Amino acid sequence: MACATRMTLFVLLFHIQAEAEPIRFSFAGTLHTVNDTGSALPDDITVGAPFSGHTLYDPDMAKDLEKSPLAGEYLLEMSYTINLGEHTLEVQRTLVNVIDNQPLDDPPGVRDAFLILNAETTTLGNLNIANMAVLLKDLTASVFDSDALPLPSDGVTIDDFTEGERSFVLNGSGPPVTPFTVVGTIDSIAFDVVPEPATFVLVLAGSLFAGRRRGLRRR
Repeated sequence: MACATRMTLFVLLFHIQAEAEPIRFSFAGTLHTVNDTGSALPDDITVGAPFSGHTLYDPDMAKDLEKSPLAGEYLLEMSYTINLGEHTLEVQRTLVNVIDNQPLDDPPGVRDAFLILNAETTTLGNLNIANMAVLLKDLTASVFDSDALPLPSDGVTIDDFTEGERSFVLNGSGPPVTPFTVVGTIDSIAFDVVPEPATFVLVLAGSLFAGRRRGLRRR
């Protein structure tokens, strides 16, 4: 029995090691611009209001669309969520761009960048949301070593983008066609591993195995 239990744990451990766990990119900040001449937005979406959001990606499953030799562009079939004031927006298809050493004409130089954009529209009440964009740009081109999706072990932080841009931009329209734009500064970011359910199964199985061994010793 003990041998079978050990074999089960080994199989679970091998399965977990063979599959990469998804990465959660999260961000937060404060709005500094709200252009809403038609008063279409809810009253709590104002200058100074907080925002936050996150998206998930699996580095092993994400496929580079290879539209540009200067950037990795990935279409993700995982959720992208924005919390804006007391409201939550979510889409299931997201475009992520990782730019490494892109030459610039204006201003002259090179840049690294991490860009997120919804690949489908969504709504906020009766408002149509066309774009939910995260724009992180570094004009020193020192953040990334490749155009691969970042990993937590890369150690990327918000401080890496102080010589560039750290913006969140949302725009859309209300009935009938009243455009609005919301812009904020991103103050914090994080790249974290999200444990798969199998990880919790392994931990539980390990606990049960350890408990059984203690019970056998007492006998």
